[in-house]
Amino acid sequence: MAACRGRWKARGPERADLSGAVLSGAVLRSADLSGADLSSAVLSGADLSSADLSSADLSSADLSSAVLSGAVLRSAVLSGADLSGADLSGAVLRSADLSGADLSSAVLSGAVLRSADLSGADLRSAVLSDGVRWDEYLSEVVPALLAAGGRSLAEVATPEVWACHEWSNCPMHAAFGANGVSEVPALYRGQAERFVQLYDAGLIPMPTVPQTDAAA
Repeated sequence: MAACRGRWKARGPERADLSGAVLSGAVLRSADLSGADLSSAVLSGADLSSADLSSADLSSADLSSAVLSGAVLRSAVLSGADLSGADLSGAVLRSADLSGADLSSAVLSGAVLRSADLSGADLRSAVLSDGVRWDEYLSEVVPALLAAGGRSLAEVATPEVWACHEWSNCPMHAAFGANGVSEVPALYRGQAERFVQLYDAGLIPMPTVPQTDAAA
């Protein structure tokens, strides 16, 4: 299919089949592509801002540098998709499958990621909801969160705690004594919810405890 640069409206009850389509640079702003098959499609640099892509199949699609700000991707399948450098600010990715997706350098500020599957995703240099880059999140935000409940990082960042993915002995339980997100102090509840999602996806390695803290 030739590259498309017009507005696309895929409204109606039928599922649009655009699998493998070449739509790089296409202007699809506010398009209704809900439920569409866009698997392996080339959408690099496309403008999909405010588009409805809920339940769409975007597995293995090339969305590098695409603009998806404000797009609705609820329950969309983006497994193995290339979203490197994509603008996902304000996008709704609730319950989306992002397993194995390349989100390196992607902008996720204000994105709704609740219940999204991020297992195996690449978040290097990605900008998270609060404008913090992924490397800063791991090196600064995570250690601060783990120590926010009054316990030292050395007490929380242990192999025993880090191997547990249940509330009975997970890092958030060790840090706050909480048995669920609702029991985490309100000031840290949003951070704790994000931590659990990323931790359960296997994306947060155990922080290195500074020798001064370990010896304390």
